[in-house]
Formats: sequence, structure tokens, C-alpha cells
Amino acid sequence: MEWFRFAHTEANNVSDASRLVMMSSAFEILLDFPEHKKSVNFANQIENKLKKDRSISETRTYNNKQYTYIKAACWAYDFYQLRSKIVHGEQFRPEDGGYKDWINYNIIADLVFWELVVNELFEHNCLGERARKWAEEFKPHVKDSDCLEGFFLNWTMGFDDYHKALGWVEPIRSKYQINPEN
Repeated sequence: MEWFRFAHTEANNVSDASRLVMMSSAFEILLDFPEHKKSVNFANQIENKLKKDRSISETRTYNNKQYTYIKAACWAYDFYQLRSKIVHGEQFRPEDGGYKDWINYNIIADLVFWELVVNELFEHNCLGERARKWAEEFKPHVKDSDCLEGFFLNWTMGFDDYHKALGWVEPIRSKYQINPEN
């Protein structure tokens, strides 16, 4: 949490590149990165921790090997590659930090870090009473009740909203959805 704080203290006086490196350090500590293959490890951990039923996957080539990851994991890989570029003295231009439209890698880092911390606190019963209560109330009414707590946690915390805004999940289709082409 200290590295997260460093990345956000005096935010107007800290460059995006420095903030990106500090947030990378926060992720390294939170997720206990190994000494080698940190970008792939980060992608794998994000794949395992943030994958949702409607997550969109894409196949990419890294170091001449094909990998299929959810888009959130691809962001993690690219984020850590940017960190390596900065730390190893390669040129970093402001546009290198852009992700989608006006959203940059640092904004997404805050959202992903927040989701990971909330999930960790939820696992240790430090928060999420409302999600647990709702899950208990809905159990008798659904076939698959194993995922209810996670569903309600995502819903109450807005995680699905930012995943949708970034194009990381398929939009929900309703049988009542109006088709504008008709």
C-alpha cells in the first residue's frame, strides 16, 4: 500500500512514467512476483484473479510464443512491459502511457489494484457483509449458488462496470434487447 500511496502523493508533480513504476512495485509486492518472467507472471495472476464468465480473450505473440489471455491479463503484460522500458532507460513518451481513448495505463492500474485489494479483503472476511447476505438470501432461488458471493461483490463494487467500459467483457445480451437495425 505504501507504493500505491507514493504513486498518488503529489500526483500533479509526479510524472506518468514514475507513477507507472511505483504502481508496478505495488503490484509486485501485492502479488509476490517471482524474480524472473515478471510480465508473464503478472498476466497469469490477472488471468486467474480477474477472469469472469464474459471475459474476452485474445491471442498474442510474446517472445515468439503464442499466448491466449483475457484482455485484462493482456493489459497486465503490457503494463509491466512499459515499466521495464522505463526502468531500463528506453524512451517513454506520454502517448506510450495511453490505453484507450483518454484512459491511460495508470488509471487502469488504480482500478485493477483496487479490485485485487478488495478481493483479498473479501477473502479474509474484512468486508463484503452485504454481498454475503444477499448471496445467502438468493441461494434458494438459483441453480448454481456457488458464485453468488462473487457476483454480488462484483456488482456492489462496480468491477463489472469498469471491465465493460474497457471492453474486457462481452456485453450482456437480453432477449428483450431492441435491435436498432430492425
